[in-house]
Amino acid sequence: MKNYFVFQLNKWLAENNYPVVQEAKVHRTITYKEDYGELNAHERMNLIGNDIFHIDKSFLNNKVLLFLDDIRITGSHERMILKMVNEYCLNNRIHMIYFAELINKNIHPSIENYLNYYHVKSIFDLDNIINSKGFSINTRTVKYILIYEFENFKSFILNQSSEFVYNFYNMAVGNSYHTIEAYSRNLNFIREHLLINNNILTEHGN
Repeated sequence: MKNYFVFQLNKWLAENNYPVVQEAKVHRTITYKEDYGELNAHERMNLIGNDIFHIDKSFLNNKVLLFLDDIRITGSHERMILKMVNEYCLNNRIHMIYFAELINKNIHPSIENYLNYYHVKSIFDLDNIINSKGFSINTRTVKYILIYEFENFKSFILNQSSEFVYNFYNMAVGNSYHTIEAYSRNLNFIREHLLINNNILTEHGN
């Protein structure tokens, strides 16, 4: 979604002789295993409120800032972004952009999980998604797989391509999931499988 948005915006900017988009990342210092989409507004803010957001202030100097997200449910992430903006004393023009927003306050925020897992009822429902054209792994997919019951997890991961397992492992470690005890058994199996069974890490020069 982000790539498509940036590509379309860049076309318009280039056609109208404006500088194209420069991407920056908001860094977060705390990871958690809880499924954010299941929580209500208060629980979300309690969970994410322990997070610390960082960004490169000097890179943002004199730039218009666009913060892009897929959906706004309770506004917790938006409040954390604005908290970061205040802490960094950013006076840029800022726009929060969402693909969708939950307007009806009578609908529980867990509607997000209903949408996230509408098609995925078990880990094996991921097979068609992973093998589909244009699949891109994300943190929700990684966390969903890592927290799964071990025997089903093992059957699933052994049925995946070396490329997927390699990318999956690197994303997990890159997000510090190896420090979360609830993920340790499944992640250790991946590490041992990579190193001992298929030598994927060696194949990729590590």
